[in-house]
Formats: sequence, C-alpha cells, structure tokens
Amino acid sequence: MFDLPVANRCLGGTTYGITLLCPILTDSGEVSPRAELARVLTEMPTGADSPLARVGSTHLARWVVVANLPYEGPPGVPDPLQSAYLLFTANVDGDLDSYVDQMATLIPETVEAVWRYCVAFPGLSDQSALRAYMHRCQIPTTFLFGAYPSASVQTVLRALVTQQALARFIADHAGLRGAELQQAFSQFRRQLSSMPIPSPGTSF
Repeated sequence: MFDLPVANRCLGGTTYGITLLCPILTDSGEVSPRAELARVLTEMPTGADSPLARVGSTHLARWVVVANLPYEGPPGVPDPLQSAYLLFTANVDGDLDSYVDQMATLIPETVEAVWRYCVAFPGLSDQSALRAYMHRCQIPTTFLFGAYPSASVQTVLRALVTQQALARFIADHAGLRGAELQQAFSQFRRQLSSMPIPSPGTSF
C-alpha cells in the first residue's frame, strides 16, 4: 500500500496545483462572451511579457476556453456541456487563496479582463468574495507531477542561471589546468553568488 498524495499538492513536494473550471456567460445579444474571452486570451502577451510573469509564485499557468468535449465515436456517446467553460490551470508556490490575492494585487486588470466573462464573477472590490468564487470553481488536482516538486520559483530560476553560467564557464576555460583553473573557478563562484536572479518568464 502507499499513501495517496494530498489533493492539489505535488507528490513528495510543496508545489500547489490549481485547476479552475468557470462557466462562461451565455450569449445574450450582439456580443458573445465566449468570443470576447477568446479574443482577450489570444491577444495576451506570453513569456517575460505575460501578466502572469508579474506574479512571482507562478511556475506555469494557462487559460483555455473549453467549448465542448470531444466525441471519439462509438461505443461512446456525445457528452455536451451545459455551457462553455474557462479552464485555468497553474502550478504555484503557496495555495489558491494566496495566489488569488497576488493576482488581484499585482495584475488586477488581467483578472478583470479575463474573468468578467464568467458566470457569478464578483469583481475585485471584495477579495474575500473573489477567493470564495475561485474556491467554488476549483476542481481537486490529484497526482500532480512536478519535475522539481519542492523548489520555489526563485530557486528554479537561480538553478537555471547557474546551469547556464557554468556551461559558459566550461566552454571559456577548457584549456586551463591546475592552479590557473582553480583560480578562475574561485572567481566564477564569487561572481555567481552576486548574479541577479532573472525575471519569471525569461527564456534560457
């Protein structure tokens, strides 16, 4: 026998998995909430320019508009959804409440621009109501896998910049031997300790 992982926590680690399924408002006239939401997501910048890069506890995250479930043919039967849904998935440091608070504080314009098209979204004036809304939309994330389950975003970024710098050091000093190489490596270690951590979303 083995212990099942705690829902939403990475097996053997601390990374938290968020899965939200939020029903999208139905069309009620000339404007289609689903189409408008899809436009907002399509136009959203990615990488270091992504608004989620400003939320420093984000390992990875994405939004997807789910219009319907795929039908794979017999013997299955079609399983239509009652509405379209906004699917938000993320791996983060912390938990759902702390992450919602960070988003509401650091990227309020993005939260408003995305979730305004969802049923019962309470807005940002009351963060306790916002947290309660996100909890209602949350689906348990089980068997969450993480390549580095106990490392924070900052630890991962530090490790990546260290790996890149070490590879560059090896390539630049391949011809050195003995004391000369030791001296160069000691200097490299001092430089590495003061090297700034890159911003989330940076490409390596």
